[in-house]
Amino acid sequence: MKFDNRPPERERLAVTPVSAGRLPSIRSKLVLLVMVCLLPSTLAVGLLIYDFYHRQRALLEQNMVQTAHALSLAVDREIASTVATLQTLATSPHLANTDLAGFYEQAQVVQRQQNGDNIVLSDASAQQVVNLKRPLGTPLPRHGAPEQIEKVLAAGRPAVSDLFMGGVIHRPLISVDVPVWKNGKAVYDISMAILPEHLGHILTEQQLPPGWIAAIFDSRGIIIARTHQPEKFVGQSGTPILVERMRQSKDGLSENNTLEGIPVYGAFSRSEVAQWSVAVGVPKQVLLAELRDSILLVCISTLALTIVGLGLAWMIGGQIRRSVRSLIEPALALGSGADISAPRQDIREVEELARALATASALLQRRTAERDQARRNEAETQRLLQELIDANGELQRFAHIASHDLQEPLRTVTSFTQLLARRLAGRLDSEADEYMEFIVGAAKRMHELINGLLTFANVSGQGQVMGPVSAAQACRAALDNLHDSIVGSGAEITVGDLPVVVATEVQLMQVFQNLIGNAIKFRRPDRPPRIAVTAEPHQGLWLFSVADNGIGVEKSEQDIFQIFRRLHTSDAYPGTGVGLAVCKRIIQGGGGEIWLEPNPTGGSIFRFTVPAPSDEAS
Repeated sequence: MKFDNRPPERERLAVTPVSAGRLPSIRSKLVLLVMVCLLPSTLAVGLLIYDFYHRQRALLEQNMVQTAHALSLAVDREIASTVATLQTLATSPHLANTDLAGFYEQAQVVQRQQNGDNIVLSDASAQQVVNLKRPLGTPLPRHGAPEQIEKVLAAGRPAVSDLFMGGVIHRPLISVDVPVWKNGKAVYDISMAILPEHLGHILTEQQLPPGWIAAIFDSRGIIIARTHQPEKFVGQSGTPILVERMRQSKDGLSENNTLEGIPVYGAFSRSEVAQWSVAVGVPKQVLLAELRDSILLVCISTLALTIVGLGLAWMIGGQIRRSVRSLIEPALALGSGADISAPRQDIREVEELARALATASALLQRRTAERDQARRNEAETQRLLQELIDANGELQRFAHIASHDLQEPLRTVTSFTQLLARRLAGRLDSEADEYMEFIVGAAKRMHELINGLLTFANVSGQGQVMGPVSAAQACRAALDNLHDSIVGSGAEITVGDLPVVVATEVQLMQVFQNLIGNAIKFRRPDRPPRIAVTAEPHQGLWLFSVADNGIGVEKSEQDIFQIFRRLHTSDAYPGTGVGLAVCKRIIQGGGGEIWLEPNPTGGSIFRFTVPAPSDEAS
């Protein structure tokens, strides 16, 4: 066999290329991969935005309730201070001696100190005797709120009026009234008039956030003071929805429109002293604007990260594309028999391919030289040719493996997508259905294991404060949670006198629930469960016992309190093997111990110790 050793012309190696427009590029595939990877993140961001909205609204509602309560306390402090001042004035010796001139001067001093608008002394008929707005001795009208005078003198204790029109100044005001006692009888009423403007200062001093609206309402729902347009709305009734809510509850939330027609989220709180209500409201537009800015920031950040990710994918794809395309010329040179020089690459696989091309080129050059020197030795020429064929074959296999590794992730995604499509189209056979059941079962068990792990981890991470806890109450809560299991199994549960111990009520309830639930689960099929819960003092601790007549626990070197430790299969008795580990973590975390003993009459007895309160332990 003879061979033509002349290097073939470059044109001979020309290959009709496949239309590039029909095949996706590496760059486009990387961009698509990034988009697929970003899809779950995008969904997660959407859920986070939804959760953020509700958290922010809950935080706002809590802030509004606290603000309304703080304002009501400020109102109570103001009214209580006024009551205390008037009660002191009511004991004036000038009144005891009927020295109205002396009382007039003393009341003027008190008025200046208290910043009240006016002080009025009225008799039992509601006739004003002294009015600081008029000179002493000037004829005075009757009190503007005679029913208030009658109530104060009849009850013999201070009272705060609703908003009424003053008889002298002819302006809306409220009065704080206290009785004046003489010879064991309430004979006079001292009232201090407070203008709505003074109460309005209480609202403005709280420095509410911009846009917030606050108002004080009397017991009838009439506006006494307001932060926005008080001159227009003081004396008017609040919105019917808000007034009805304030009558029904002491504190709460309300969603309605203000008198100006502004939709608001509101909260209110009733004062203890004056029995008035203070309401604050946040316009929905203000709330939505704040949330919109926060959500917009999150969306912009997510979009920016997405653009950056796609841009990086596009850049990396371009680098891979350039690296692969840089090997085209060396590959063509290799095919023509020319010496090749492959540029250094930034990607390991492409660099390995370039080195293989260079190695193949060097081998080809060497074999060609040897073939020229051993033209007369046909066998040697055949051997050299075979080595060349082998080298080319290795190169082709390497290229095939590299191509396969690059395409494998795409084939995997495609295969699973086709499997899901066939399932949705109802084309699964019985064997495939069985596989799906295995997958679902494994997923459920994994879900249970994860929940168990979370429960086990939360035992040490809850950070709850331990204190005196009624074990009886914790046991009752556990029995309430197990009600369906108790009824379904026909279990008879006897609970002795359980003491007060030092623990966390929720965790102690969890211990009872796990132990009693296990006693119900691991029962004998031929008899209903019989469970007894008792407690007794033991070396400064309380020793609890949960005894049952179930299947018992066989002696084993395995620690049944170790997490995920199970003595039975999940088919025989469902569960994850976390419950007893949780019990051990709770009991040992509280300074006690837990162990298992066989029940002499059959079944098991779980015993555990819990610290007693300090007074009992001593």
